[in-house]
Amino acid sequence: YMILINVFVIGIIYRVKYDKGIYSLDILFNRTHAPMLTINKTGLLTMEAIDLYRYTFGFDEHPIEDEQEEEAPVIEEVVEKKEVEYNKFNIDFDKLSNSTSNKKLKNIDNYFKTVQPTEKNEYTGMFKGKNVIMITAEAFDTIALDKQLTPTLYMMANNSFVFKNYYQPLYPVSTSDGEYLNLTSLVPKEGVWSFYKSSKNKMSLTYGNMFKNNGYTTYGFHNHTYNYYSRDKSHPNAGFTYIGCRNGLEKKMNCKHWPNSDYEMMQVTPDYYINKEPFATYYLTVSGHLNYNFYGNSMANRNKSYVKDLKYSDAVKAYLATQIELDKAMKELLTRLEKENKLDNTLIVIAPDHYPYGLTKKQLNERSTTDRSDKFENYHTTLIMYNPNIEKTEINKVCSSLDIMPTLYNLFDLPYDSRLVMGRDIFSEQEHIVILSDRSWVTDKGTYNSVNGKFKPFANEEVDNEYISRINSIVKNRYSMSTLILDNDYYRHVGL
Repeated sequence: YMILINVFVIGIIYRVKYDKGIYSLDILFNRTHAPMLTINKTGLLTMEAIDLYRYTFGFDEHPIEDEQEEEAPVIEEVVEKKEVEYNKFNIDFDKLSNSTSNKKLKNIDNYFKTVQPTEKNEYTGMFKGKNVIMITAEAFDTIALDKQLTPTLYMMANNSFVFKNYYQPLYPVSTSDGEYLNLTSLVPKEGVWSFYKSSKNKMSLTYGNMFKNNGYTTYGFHNHTYNYYSRDKSHPNAGFTYIGCRNGLEKKMNCKHWPNSDYEMMQVTPDYYINKEPFATYYLTVSGHLNYNFYGNSMANRNKSYVKDLKYSDAVKAYLATQIELDKAMKELLTRLEKENKLDNTLIVIAPDHYPYGLTKKQLNERSTTDRSDKFENYHTTLIMYNPNIEKTEINKVCSSLDIMPTLYNLFDLPYDSRLVMGRDIFSEQEHIVILSDRSWVTDKGTYNSVNGKFKPFANEEVDNEYISRINSIVKNRYSMSTLILDNDYYRHVGL
């Protein structure tokens, strides 16, 4: 045993001394709280020891000093000068910083004053005053799209805005973290239930509160137990009149299945909001939940006849059967909106909470057009933003769940400060960064693996070490800022 311990200790000492870079072991041990990355580099036991130490003695992570997040774009001189408008508030960060003795709040203030806000653009206000329905769809994935099996989802995904390079990272708290990314544009804090923790804060920039404060009716629905993951605390605080199974929805639909039906939820819930325009509705679905089999999954069993003859493994067939229930729900929603003459004035957004990790990579590859065993391609999936009046427009920019909220705020011309969230309006000219849970990342230029420190460029793209270092700094800062915002109730400090 002593030989093994000595080998382990010598290995750690060697790596601390010679492992360099923004995520070297020295930095992971002493200056950065990155559990997923630390586990990948050192193992679970080491991370548990670090966690115990930090829980006992405390630990603060700080942003990289003097590291401006993004350089201000150069605006060329033109014959007719046009004033540039930004998505930002008139915040005096120096005044804010001087108003508090809290060093952490000062730290955040000093950081955000260096961040470049996004410009308003040709899509600003495209849906101003209109309705929006946002859906976090359980385990929805590109492999679920099929002309015959899921025709409504297929149609929606291939019309209106078509995002060719959308990524939905998976964070440790699964669906709850997926919702947090989609609805707050903040990176989840590692080691806690971020959405639940946010229920004690003033969450002014969440989807529900932003639309509610701009005169919208804001209902939220979930066809599973309403207080699972403490959503009874987080979702009202995020701005929703929140209804799920066991606090009202069970009176409208059958909540005794596992999982319950998205289609049944969509049959009964529009009555709450459809005649209260403008409305900003939120759904969290559950029909696509694992396990993917035909004996323990009621939705898979319900739709078994549609998939039984397909030449896939039983698990893949069962997964597709669960997504058929989501497709039925979307058909029902579109039909109801059209019947009430609301479809033309409603933008429907569907984003996954995470990829279907109830399937193995081999099973995913039975239908995937890309290799899902690839670390990054596993999260490369589908975002739907559908309205029948939008001409089909393909967007090739890299983007992720963090970017949904700022994109919607710009489309609806809601006043917000783009510096105070971690995503960026997809239609803005700023660079977009997909951030994975271990701080690996994807940009339009390529992918960076934080575990081995290797950057893999996309075709015809060349970058230098300065570029990699700059993106690493931005990623680290967005992690740090998200944690500091959550831990210090920062939006209340700003007065939003």
